[in-house]
Amino acid sequence: MTIKKQLISTIISATLIPMLIMPWLGYLYIGNTVKEQLLLQGKRQLEESSRNLEEIMDDVLMISNVVSTDEYMTGVVRKTDGDMGERKEVIKRLEDYNAVYLYRYNAAMIIYDSDGKVYSTLGAGQSENAEFRIKWKADTIAKDGYFLWKTFPGRSEEEPILGMSRNLFDKNGIRIGVLCIEIYQDLYMGKLLRHDSELMHTERYLVDESGKFVLSYANDKGQTRFTEEIYAGQIKKARTNKGSNEILIGSERYIFLQDSVEKTGWKMVQIVPYNEIYAKLIYYRNFNYISNVLCLLLLILTGSYMFSRIGTSLTRLGEAMEQVRKGDFINLENHEKNKEIHKIYDDFNNMSTRLRKLFDENLRITKEKEEGRLLALQTQIQPHFLFNTLNGIKWLCIIESAPTAERMIESLGHILEYSLGKAKDCITLEEEIVCLKHYIELQKMRYGNIFDVIYQIDEQMNNLEVPVLILQPLVENSIIHGVREKKERGSILVSAKMEGIQAVLAVEDNGEGMSNERISEILKKTHTERSIGVANVKERIELYYKDSKFEISSQPGKGTRIRMILGKRREQSENSNC
Repeated sequence: MTIKKQLISTIISATLIPMLIMPWLGYLYIGNTVKEQLLLQGKRQLEESSRNLEEIMDDVLMISNVVSTDEYMTGVVRKTDGDMGERKEVIKRLEDYNAVYLYRYNAAMIIYDSDGKVYSTLGAGQSENAEFRIKWKADTIAKDGYFLWKTFPGRSEEEPILGMSRNLFDKNGIRIGVLCIEIYQDLYMGKLLRHDSELMHTERYLVDESGKFVLSYANDKGQTRFTEEIYAGQIKKARTNKGSNEILIGSERYIFLQDSVEKTGWKMVQIVPYNEIYAKLIYYRNFNYISNVLCLLLLILTGSYMFSRIGTSLTRLGEAMEQVRKGDFINLENHEKNKEIHKIYDDFNNMSTRLRKLFDENLRITKEKEEGRLLALQTQIQPHFLFNTLNGIKWLCIIESAPTAERMIESLGHILEYSLGKAKDCITLEEEIVCLKHYIELQKMRYGNIFDVIYQIDEQMNNLEVPVLILQPLVENSIIHGVREKKERGSILVSAKMEGIQAVLAVEDNGEGMSNERISEILKKTHTERSIGVANVKERIELYYKDSKFEISSQPGKGTRIRMILGKRREQSENSNC
């Protein structure tokens, strides 16, 4: 039986019926009572919030009655010539009443008398004559005896949340001042709209008579969805008899409830999402959880044996593929009984065997190509050099006698011994310098003593292994294209030193120099008759060394400097003697 058939039969038999049919049966069983539960629970919470607010208002009314009936305080306020001691006594009494009756709140009381004197329990950073307080006092005076409840939507940090004010009268009914009581934001006020065991995404608001939000609460980490614009639209619908207790915010449906606050024209508003208050669905949820857990256990029991065997085989196959990715082309012993796994193992072994053959063949071809390229580059320069040298000997034999030709032939023999007679393609730098000196002697015989060669070779560089004829083509380039055409005496500097862990070889002359176009041709390996030797050296060090650098710096009329930085030696073929 295939893995696909095993999985399908297990899922159908163990999970299809309980996970799809039973939740729908539970939903149909309790779906008719959901909205009723939403409304009942929402109304209870909203009424509780309204009662909490009215308790605060009752406390404020109580303290206002106490202050307005305090004969000493009203007597002092009525006076036009009260002394400082009486003023302090009034403020002390206000503080005491505040501490006794409004101890649960962060509250303050202010009395403005008819003569402009102020008695206040405000803090040092608060002004009794703030603009909002002056306007509030004027509105209270205009009420002429009635209580004035005040809200502060969009308030600053200095402003209270809400307040109450009233006119103070003496025994003869003459207004002697205005009493203002302010309630500020604190821990107690923060709990005004909050309830224990609150449902998620519930939002509650205190709205004043103008439709502004005074207080707001959302138990979803303070993230509110309800706005003043949405509230205004809902009220407008209610006035046109098109309103309902359901609203749509975005793509979510909410239950909308509001309750009036006695003593004021304020409203307490609450919205609750449908899916957060389905009380009856708790039974369905628990029933669904239990049935799904039982199905999951059944699925685990029936599938664990099959998955343990398949999982072990696939893990083993994955580890083998990782080894192949790293270059270790292994084969797996195939004792699998499952048809698909058995076939995958066979395919893997065939793939690994073919990859090993292809890799070995590719490695062999690459090595052969590299060796052939090195050999071609190595031999490319030999005819070029030999032709130039013999051409020089030919002309000297015509001009001079045999002894000079003999010396040239002797030096040529040393050079040919290094370039053509050695079986290895690498020599020490010391041997390369010896070969270079013979070559320079030949060139001085040919062109005359028109240039000097200076050697700056660190002793530690003598045993450095370098490709054959790595310096001679560069010196040849300096002689032929650099110092030969100069009117004054030429100079060539050959240097070798260590910079950190890298060997640096350089050939520098004071000759005619090269243009940027000529340097670009060499670096781009554009072989011409004048650049074949330099380009050959550049290409060979790139083949011999990793991360090597070949740098040419030159200015026409001021000379040329060629610098080679030799990186780490590349891995050579078995036939290489370097």
